[in-house]
Amino acid sequence: MYNQFFNFTQSPFSIAPNPAFLYQQEQYAKALAVLEYGLTYRGGFVLLTGEVGTGKTTLCRHMLNHIPQDVNLALVLNPQLNPLELMQVIFREFGIEAEKEAGLRELQDKFNEYLLGVYAAGRHAVLIIDEAQQLADDVLELIRLLTNLETDECKLLQIILLGQPELRARLDKYSLRQLNQRITARHHLLPLTARQTAEYVRHRLSVVGGDAALFNKSALRRLHRCSGGVPRLINVIADRALMGAYARDRLQVTAGMVEKAAAEVVAAPLPVKTHVSRWNWLWLPPLASAAVIAMYLWLPLPAFLLQQNPPVVAPQSVQLAPPEPEVKSEIIAPQEIQIIDRVECAAPVVCWQGNMPDGVLTFARIPVWGLLDGHWQTWQPGMSYEGLIVQWAAPTDFNGAVTLGGRSKIVEQVREMLDLINGAEDANTENWEVIGPEENQFISDQYDWLLQQQVKKFQADYGLDVDGLIGSQTLLAMMIITGKAS
Repeated sequence: MYNQFFNFTQSPFSIAPNPAFLYQQEQYAKALAVLEYGLTYRGGFVLLTGEVGTGKTTLCRHMLNHIPQDVNLALVLNPQLNPLELMQVIFREFGIEAEKEAGLRELQDKFNEYLLGVYAAGRHAVLIIDEAQQLADDVLELIRLLTNLETDECKLLQIILLGQPELRARLDKYSLRQLNQRITARHHLLPLTARQTAEYVRHRLSVVGGDAALFNKSALRRLHRCSGGVPRLINVIADRALMGAYARDRLQVTAGMVEKAAAEVVAAPLPVKTHVSRWNWLWLPPLASAAVIAMYLWLPLPAFLLQQNPPVVAPQSVQLAPPEPEVKSEIIAPQEIQIIDRVECAAPVVCWQGNMPDGVLTFARIPVWGLLDGHWQTWQPGMSYEGLIVQWAAPTDFNGAVTLGGRSKIVEQVREMLDLINGAEDANTENWEVIGPEENQFISDQYDWLLQQQVKKFQADYGLDVDGLIGSQTLLAMMIITGKAS
């Protein structure tokens, strides 16, 4: 719809796995090298894993367009099969004829004969299985047995497994150790960084003859934040943002358009309405007074007050449980701890006490002490401490954990720090554009769902408690990593 408006030869952000759009960034170049190794090396397994939408299928399609002339290839796209069904699919893909009533053992023997014939002809048999995380354990064992087919010099079948991260976890099981040991090459695809996201978008625009500056810098930062760097989500959000720009007759996509697009296409919990009409508040004083008088006189409340009508819930609605309040004792006021050995918590410095992973504290340029054998001493990485205290000047705007939907100046600081952590060129929020109705406006100091997903990712990446709260632990960790803690 918008291709002619932007002078595109085709849609730049289709989610179809089109090899023409392959972005050969460093990790994808490595993944291609692993797949090419699987096409040419005789023996063992090759494993390519990655989160949903990181580009495994696109890489596979690219590889299928560059198959060597001496390769006999079989591709299994739906591996939710039992061992016999899998063998039947393999036979069909390789073009091997077999009796319909043949059992598993007969098929294995005939397959061995086929592989020997391929080897004798100087060719190479390769089996590719996509979505391999869906394979049952008995099917994985059958696949391992297929690699037992060999000559004195080499294996007769090369197998390439493509799957999601849980496939790696399954292969680590003790019962599958024999298969795991036969993996001769492996690679895991990660989401793109902020810089790579910008390069990815510009690359796809260049393929279709578009303007590389169609998404401004703030829009690219917002696109990375909303998508988490997952290529498929980048495509979905970018495509919707282009639709928004086209509908508004704009020749450049802004961060506000990306924000709006992400809110429309990325699954999110339903918003919780926190506004209470001022007219409702007028009923509170008389109701409260009636309740107090009734309790005092030990009289039952009037029936219309006692009646509890069940709440009306819309179909498929989502009710969010309120987050657990953060433990306030983590921040120790100066008057509560004056001196603990060499730990001085004199005003205006505040001491923070709690748990913090070594992966965060190694960035610390502020005093950190650990409790060891009853004595506080300077923290050292790798040591196991009974307690931890960080000498930290907390921001004046921080008054406890910020929960989803809350508003605070701290939220703006968190946005800026996440931009820095995610590799943005700068952390400014200029050029934000509010579009759409009032409830969809971007509010920089409001803790929205999209920002919460980034906070959770940060917490997981650095070994913090993944609670989605902007609490003292998360805020301190961000400030340590960005060098803002003092």
